[in-house]
Amino acid sequence: MVQFAQQDWLAQHRRQSKGWLKRAAYFFLRPLYSRRYSVFLAPETLSEYRPRWVLGPRGIPPEAHRVGVDAAFGGVPYLQQDLSSRPTTREYLACYREAGFVVQDLILELSRQALTFRKRFPGEFREIAESNAGRCAPDDLLIKAHLLILQKPGEAQ
Repeated sequence: MVQFAQQDWLAQHRRQSKGWLKRAAYFFLRPLYSRRYSVFLAPETLSEYRPRWVLGPRGIPPEAHRVGVDAAFGGVPYLQQDLSSRPTTREYLACYREAGFVVQDLILELSRQALTFRKRFPGEFREIAESNAGRCAPDDLLIKAHLLILQKPGEAQ
């Protein structure tokens, strides 16, 4: 069984918060980084999902600071306990809509390994994308994580 350490989220947020100068730099640099990584996704994907940002590896802080069991075993406990994620971005968003949620904001994080594989082995990447064409789009093979803000219509923000 995987042991997860649970911390007070507010205390953790305060510890992880950076100074005002660093936050200001992120405010101006994050859109530039997003533009840099947006070119890896098809225009159709960007127009369909309309993410606010497309971040490269280490773009989402929880992914960047993950330690402990996951870092030690490289995700193996997730696979052993069948906790890996199978739905595509389109399937996730469809589930949220069916449940009555409206997507207020979406940030996508791309996988470093997938981008490297696509660059080094374009033929093999194309073969994998074609063999999964009925299940997912080639861009789904590049997306590592979604960060969403959802809202139920009629509920206070």
